Amino acid sequence: MRLLAATLLAAACLVSAAPPAVAGGLGDPGLDDDLVREVAQGVLRWRTEHPRPRERVREAVAAALRRQGEPKAAWFDEYYAQRGQHFSGEVAIDTFTGLITATIRTDVTITGKGHKRIYFLTLLPVTGVKDADGNDVPFEVTTDQGVPLTRISFESHLTDGEKRSFVFAMSGQPDCNGGGPFNVSVCAFTENVAFVAMMMFLPSSLAQDYATYDVRLTVPAGLEVASTGRTVERLPGLDAGHEIHHLVQDFPTDAHSLAVGKYDVSSVPFGAGGIRLYTVKGGGPGTLVPEVLTSVRDILDFYSTAFGAFLFPKMDACEITNDAGAAFGWPALLWIPDGMFYFGAGGGGPWHESQRTALFAHELGHQWFPDMMKNNDHYGAWLSEGFAEYASILFMASVEGEDYATGTFDQYGLMYQYYVPWQLDYGLTSKESVQVEDGWVYQLVTYFKGATVANTIAKVVGMPVFLKAIKKLYADVAGKDAYYDTKRLQEYLEEAHGKPLQWLFDQWVYGTGYPTYTVGVKRVAGEGGKPRVAVRVQRASSVADRKFTMPVKFQLVTDTGDEDHVETVDQDDMTFTFDLPGRLARVRLDPDRTFIRRVVPELAGDADLSGEVDGIDVLYAVWARDGSIGQSPNFIPWLDFNRNGMIDATDVGAVLDNFGRRSDEVQP
Repeated sequence: MRLLAATLLAAACLVSAAPPAVAGGLGDPGLDDDLVREVAQGVLRWRTEHPRPRERVREAVAAALRRQGEPKAAWFDEYYAQRGQHFSGEVAIDTFTGLITATIRTDVTITGKGHKRIYFLTLLPVTGVKDADGNDVPFEVTTDQGVPLTRISFESHLTDGEKRSFVFAMSGQPDCNGGGPFNVSVCAFTENVAFVAMMMFLPSSLAQDYATYDVRLTVPAGLEVASTGRTVERLPGLDAGHEIHHLVQDFPTDAHSLAVGKYDVSSVPFGAGGIRLYTVKGGGPGTLVPEVLTSVRDILDFYSTAFGAFLFPKMDACEITNDAGAAFGWPALLWIPDGMFYFGAGGGGPWHESQRTALFAHELGHQWFPDMMKNNDHYGAWLSEGFAEYASILFMASVEGEDYATGTFDQYGLMYQYYVPWQLDYGLTSKESVQVEDGWVYQLVTYFKGATVANTIAKVVGMPVFLKAIKKLYADVAGKDAYYDTKRLQEYLEEAHGKPLQWLFDQWVYGTGYPTYTVGVKRVAGEGGKPRVAVRVQRASSVADRKFTMPVKFQLVTDTGDEDHVETVDQDDMTFTFDLPGRLARVRLDPDRTFIRRVVPELAGDADLSGEVDGIDVLYAVWARDGSIGQSPNFIPWLDFNRNGMIDATDVGAVLDNFGRRSDEVQP
């Protein structure tokens, strides 16, 4: 089980499915200043911070405009009047200074009717624009609120589906810094290694560019290039100090990137194009490369079986510098900072090889969520991050054993309970999810709770049904110009399950918090003196105004075996009475750990819910003493009576003080 108090691994897996703010028109006198500021600041912040699916920004702008009044609704439409289909041209990168010079042709398709202006997001300064015939095209550049948009105007209206091509000349040093919950960089430049999100020099639409590319990249001679595409040839540059790498990505994706460095390149067979690993020369133990390559292949095989075939023609992973502040799962290409790449390589510290494998498994999970199975839910980043982490846990459990998954989900649930104040909590799919400023909270909710809720859904519907739904979604979306959102995910799950799941999504996906159950156990006599047990459940919630209505499993542990009963807890105080097959030993509430929940004994000290404080509870307390959340393997949350994150003398004292008492004394 991973030690999750140290959050480097999951925090360093920033690949989001959605923008945290809306994008829209700038300088329109009909809008109030606050809306313009909200709209403008969002575009660049999101595009640098979350370099993947860009759909549904339009819907967010529409919602913002509706707050201003419906007559404005036509105003933003031209910002989404084109979609890039293919990029081609010449790019030169000075890997030391970060200067990028590019001449890029963008082939676009017009979307919608009646447009006379189209816009491009251009993160390098634009020095000129030409049409496909080489004629100069008038353009305007606006940088209102720091958002770099290039506008091209036309004398007559464009038609829906019309094809247009423009050639952009650009040059400059890009701003690599991201913002939001995590401090990340989507480009960095050194003499040894440089990495660049290609949106830095590919003029993009504000809608979704599901595009291919054909780029000739000039870099210093002797360097290797890893990209979301393939290097089809290497040519001499204009001088002896440079080379040209001809990069082609002939399979469309909605994100593109590359890395350049003094790399050793290793490979293993996989599919048509194999798996390649780019590692910095002299940067780590030579024995590490075969192990990583084998892990990548095993992970891809596992996911292909679980979710659907790997569609990309190759898979590359490259070591980059720690400047990124995160690992990235681009389509067919991973960026792994060197500080993370060498987990378990003998440098000391708490990390083990399994941490590195789990990191790669998370980033490779993004090949499915959302690189092949693209979502356009800009309020639901958990569809990418939570599901990638869930996929990682499934793979690691297949290697380490099911205890790995059980322990990890337990820890994730506990950390969510202890470290996310209800005031900062947000629904996994919610408007609040795109406004998070605290990186720790964002990780705990979007990544950790997101993975745990994915596990909850799988347990509610059953793993075969869950995978059936995911595979059907994969068949309809993967590799196509098609998208899904939280609502469509629910529909696929309901179709496979055959029952409505609105109750589950309302409480765990759209809602916040978790239920608390205070449980009292009382032995009672049944008919003919047969043993029975009355289990009193008092329902509460971590959020005062929330009421969780849940199907809860009660497991009755007796000297003749276990017996399970599922009851719906839908009131604040309920008592359930069960006949027993033998002498009662204890009661377990939600023994399968289906939900995030807190269970509190009605009789303080009754840790095992046997109905009395006895020797077993004392042994639990002594073993757990000084255990703390996230730090100690002996932390038992139901012994933390004062809820301070540690099993301290007060908690142990409650057990000793109540030794010999029964629930009969506290139940009405």
